[in-house]
Amino acid sequence: MAVKLAGRHPSPARSSSRPSRSPRLWCWDPAGAVCLKCQTASQTDPGSASNFARRFTAHALVAAMNVCAVPFPSHIDELAEAGLTPVPGETVQCPYIHEAPIAFECRRHLTLGLGKSREIVLGEVTRMHIREDLVDQERFYIDQLGLDAIGRMGGHGYATTREQFDLPTMSHEQWLGRKPTSQERRSSDREAGLAVE
Repeated sequence: MAVKLAGRHPSPARSSSRPSRSPRLWCWDPAGAVCLKCQTASQTDPGSASNFARRFTAHALVAAMNVCAVPFPSHIDELAEAGLTPVPGETVQCPYIHEAPIAFECRRHLTLGLGKSREIVLGEVTRMHIREDLVDQERFYIDQLGLDAIGRMGGHGYATTREQFDLPTMSHEQWLGRKPTSQERRSSDREAGLAVE
């Protein structure tokens, strides 16, 4: 898998070929090698999942993302309506969105059918495009606050990632050192007004 840092370069010319539409999608990349694409099977063309591009949506792109969710007629270019720029993929025959802070080019690996109308496409990430100012050049970490990603919670609900905190995992010894005794738990329950047997 190749990683390409995308600097703040001028927007490329729009591609003459309009990418096929798909419903709202969620992408998660826990190991840096897998891309998940959940889609409505009835709204995809045969073989259209062989190559695809996924992206992280930053808060600044919320309005454009919502435009892309409009059920336009098939002849309408939703990216053009949203003011977004498709860029030809370098390893797949599918464009990615220039304005996205992070974008993955993916090749289909496996499709899991979920009933008659839903499927999950598991894909191999063949290239990552990351906005250069988001990468720590020494440690190669992503600036998550700078990314300002949003996530869909279900229905019309979304959440930001602006409020973050660290919670280090304790060792077994650390847990034993702070684990309350049965007497301490009963005392705490009494103070909280809970019934104690």
